[in-house]
Amino acid sequence: MEKVYEQAGGRKKNKVRKVLLRDAGWGDHEAGCLEQCKEALKSTLQLAHPNPEKRLLVFTDASDEHWWSAITQISPETADRELSEQDHEPLLMLSGTFSGSARRWAIVENEVYAIIETCRRADYLLH
Repeated sequence: MEKVYEQAGGRKKNKVRKVLLRDAGWGDHEAGCLEQCKEALKSTLQLAHPNPEKRLLVFTDASDEHWWSAITQISPETADRELSEQDHEPLLMLSGTFSGSARRWAIVENEVYAIIETCRRADYLLH
């Protein structure tokens, strides 16, 4: 993109859109890299469709800088198995970075934030 910005004479959308990628050095190597990226994206985690017959599980974690959460669903028949042996189907993944005054929160507050934010943003799943 730096080559495109340089050729366009700025980073504004109206300038950049006029630059053809081939004029900025886009060639076979770059096209190959783009195809590799597309293939890598195809093999990423696939999210399941919510099934009201299945049980929801919510997982959260937080550190002093970041938080993460996942919501999965499992068949009721597997609920009594060990967590690692349940057939988890991922429904939602969320994450974020603490900034400002939140960077000074205690870890327990960060953990609670992850839970609350997950419930707030996934209310349509958790009703």
